[in-house]
Amino acid sequence: MPTEVIIGFASSIIGGLLVAIVNQLFTKRRTDAEAEVLKAQAEKIRAETATLLNAVGKLNTAIQSANYCTLYDGRQNMDLLDFQFSSVSAPKDPSKEIAVGTPKVKEGALMVERKNTAGRFFVAIRNYKCDGKEKEYIPKNELLEGQRRLRVTFEARATKG
Repeated sequence: MPTEVIIGFASSIIGGLLVAIVNQLFTKRRTDAEAEVLKAQAEKIRAETATLLNAVGKLNTAIQSANYCTLYDGRQNMDLLDFQFSSVSAPKDPSKEIAVGTPKVKEGALMVERKNTAGRFFVAIRNYKCDGKEKEYIPKNELLEGQRRLRVTFEARATKG
């Protein structure tokens, strides 16, 4: 192998190493400063994210508490005046007789004592209670869009059926 080739090869390797070392020495401060800026930005984003998550959590809690309101609790002072009763004939044959029954409250339960098995007996709540206020309608919830869902829970049983 000729000496000129070996010298050229060695000088290119040494030159490349020198350029890399000088480049590292002169750009290290700038690279470290850029890394610190990126770390500070990442920390700022984490803090903003935590603040936003906290705000979203509070909003979710507010929406959930606004969504759920007990409209009538029969375990507290149930009265016949709280209800409206109506009876109709069977929907398939309106010419037949209507439902006959007597509503009453007994031991904290609403009872409808039926006198016949014809037709249907409807019970509707007259007064709703939400946020400690008595209303004749279910109050509108400004936080909801679209259709509103209502959950109705109750216990029912037939005594002589």
